[in-house]
Amino acid sequence: MKTKVLVLGGTGFIGRNVITSLLGQGNFEIHATHFSKNPWHFEGIQWTKSNLIIESEVKNLFSKQRFDLVIQAAATTSGISDTYKSPDFHITNNVVMNSLILKYLNLYQQAHLIFFSCTNMLGSSVYPQNEEAFNPQLGPIKEYFGVGWTKVYIEKLLEFYSKFSPNKFTAIRHSNIYGPWDRFELHNSHVCAATITKVLDAEKEIIVWGDGSESRDLLYISDLVDLVLLLWEKQSEKYLLINAGSEKLISVKDLTYKILSICKKTLDIRFDNSKPTTKFTSLLDISKAKQSFGWLPKIELDKGLHETINFRKKELGLI
Repeated sequence: MKTKVLVLGGTGFIGRNVITSLLGQGNFEIHATHFSKNPWHFEGIQWTKSNLIIESEVKNLFSKQRFDLVIQAAATTSGISDTYKSPDFHITNNVVMNSLILKYLNLYQQAHLIFFSCTNMLGSSVYPQNEEAFNPQLGPIKEYFGVGWTKVYIEKLLEFYSKFSPNKFTAIRHSNIYGPWDRFELHNSHVCAATITKVLDAEKEIIVWGDGSESRDLLYISDLVDLVLLLWEKQSEKYLLINAGSEKLISVKDLTYKILSICKKTLDIRFDNSKPTTKFTSLLDISKAKQSFGWLPKIELDKGLHETINFRKKELGLI
């Protein structure tokens, strides 16, 4: 019998990559939600249009059929520009949708829910931080105060429900994810996709926000999906908080030069300190994922960037 899986946010970056991987496994019956984007059609996916901040729609989603695995990849998310312009941008919808999902999952399901958290609640550090590194007395840095506490709240909701719900819960604190199907539009993309877009679009010069010294822990999307599958197969705990990162840091400046090299372009780089940027570095300790599940990142940065750049070039008709 196939595992019945529901991917919430199936048209998004993470959701689409999860579904693509599950399709290749052959032992999953795949259901997925979409809302703001049209679903991509492929044999073997059953789509439901669902606005996850509307209570009746969430109730309808979970009350009509049972699932074995629920992957919560739906979120209101964006880039650093929106964080500065609208500090509450990431809060309301994410709190509402996850509260409703957990309410009706508890009422109607006996499943394993996997939620994608982030590292924005952690302090900035070039040293690896484990799952206990968050200090509630200090809280997130000021730029991530809203989104960081929102993620902590949702993590704690999972832990709360695990104490009495028939369901199993996982929160993955992942580092910066990149890869195919990322968002490459400059107004809502993260640093890797944004830099690829700037390099591919530019003829003479690109502008990097900040001074380029900020460092990022970049994890290729397929490595994150591999962890999801291992958690489904092996997790025994009712609630698990687990890190997923590459164990390596790269500065925005070095990342920019690396992307230029892969694209075989020579451009002037101008660093603009007047643009929004965040002096934040978070390197994750992934010992728990290694020791408990045998997970390790497989895709080196150069290979991952090649794959991502070629994907974007194909989207743009450049190759």
